[in-house]
Amino acid sequence: MLIVDIRQAIERAKSAELVAFGKRGPTTAPVDEGTRELTVEDIVLERIIAAVKAALPSLQSNALRQVAQGDINAAFPKSTDPSDVETGQLARIRGRATFIQVAEDGILLKMDSTKFLLIGSAVNAAEFRAKYGDGVIPDVPLDGIYLIGAPKAYETVAGRTSYYISIMPVGGIVPKTRLQAMISDEAERRERLDRERELEYANTYRHTFVDSTGAYKVDAYAVGLSPDCVDLLRADTLKLVQMPLNRLSRADQEWIEKHQVKIRNRGYEIRELVSGIPTRNEVESRETATLDPTTLRMLNERLPMLLDPRTSPVARFGFVESIAGLTDRVDDLAPDQAAALATYLLAKKRIEEHRAILPHIEAFGKWKQVRLAVADQLEGVGLSREQLQEIVSKLLGREYVVGAGDTGREALRVELRGHQ
Repeated sequence: MLIVDIRQAIERAKSAELVAFGKRGPTTAPVDEGTRELTVEDIVLERIIAAVKAALPSLQSNALRQVAQGDINAAFPKSTDPSDVETGQLARIRGRATFIQVAEDGILLKMDSTKFLLIGSAVNAAEFRAKYGDGVIPDVPLDGIYLIGAPKAYETVAGRTSYYISIMPVGGIVPKTRLQAMISDEAERRERLDRERELEYANTYRHTFVDSTGAYKVDAYAVGLSPDCVDLLRADTLKLVQMPLNRLSRADQEWIEKHQVKIRNRGYEIRELVSGIPTRNEVESRETATLDPTTLRMLNERLPMLLDPRTSPVARFGFVESIAGLTDRVDDLAPDQAAALATYLLAKKRIEEHRAILPHIEAFGKWKQVRLAVADQLEGVGLSREQLQEIVSKLLGREYVVGAGDTGREALRVELRGHQ
C-alpha cells in the first residue's frame, strides 16, 4: 500500500464521481459467493485482528491488560500524521479537529490540512446539531483507531469541489473473547521465550568438571557452593552430587573461583530451573497476594526512591515506615520489590539512619521474599558486621550472631532461606 499523498489524492479525485455530502448510501461490499452483502464490520474484522496480533509483541504488560479489556487504542500507542495515512490502513488518529458538518451518515471534519469523513460513529446528528448548532465547531478532541478509506471528491454547499478521506472507527468490533484469546497466546509466547532465555543463561553454569586425577569427568551445572564443596547437578540424570573442591582439577578450581559469586547468588534458582521444578520466584509470586492498585503504585514509587542517592535520609525513613505498615495487610512482596528493599537495607548508610529504621525491620521479617532477597545479596554488603547482625536479628525475630568470613555468610544465607 502506498502512502496517500494529499496532492496526488486530489488529482486522482478530480476524475472521481462527485457525491453530494449528506446523500451517501451505506458502505457495503458483496461476498464472493453472492449469498449476502458483507458489512463493514465483517470486512475489517480479520484485518483488525491481524493488526492487533502484529502489535502485541512490542506492548508492555499494562497495555496487554488494556487490550484484553477491549481497549484497541492500547495496541497502537503511536499516532499517525493525518497527511500520511494509507488507504486500507488501521491508524491511530489523535489530535484536535474542526467539525465542518454533522450529517446523518457521517461527520465531515478537518485535522491540519486534511479533511476526513468520519462514518459509523455513535453521534446522533440531530441531537448534536440541536446542542451545538449547525456552524463549524473548532477544537474537538479526536483519538481512536480508524480504518482509512480512499480519497473522494464531494461538492460543497458553495458549489465547489473538495476532497475528503473516509475513516471508520473500529473500536468494539473485535469481541472481547477474541482479544483475550490473543492476549493468552501472546502470554504463552512470552513464557516460552523467557524459558528459552533462562535455559540459555543456565548454560553459563554448565561445565565439564574433571577430578584431580583426570579419570573422572561429569557434565554438570554448578548450583551451590560452600567453603569446601561445590554442588553439581548432573546434566544427564539431574541428580545432585557434592564434589570436594580439593578433588577437582586445578583448572576447574579456578573456574569455580571465577564464578563463585553467581553460583552462590543464583545457583539455587538454576537448580530449580534446569530440574523443571517451578523456580522459587514463580512459586512465591503465586503465593503473593494481589495488591490493590493504590498499594502497588505506592510501592512502585517509593522503592526506587529508597535507592536514589538524592532522596534525603528523613524521606527514606518515612518511606520505610509506610512500607512496614503494609505488612499486616500484604502477604508478601513480589521478588523484584523485595530485591529493591533488600538492596536498601544492606546498603551503607549513616548510623543515625540505620538506628532510625531498625524498629521497622522486624515487620519486614514477615515477608518471606524479603528474607530471601537479603540472603541473595549478602556478597559485598556495605554494612559493618555489627549493623548486619542487628538487621538480620530483626528479620529473624531473635538475636543472631553473624559468623566470620565465607562460612559465617553461608550459614546466615541458609538461616534466612529456611526461616519460617
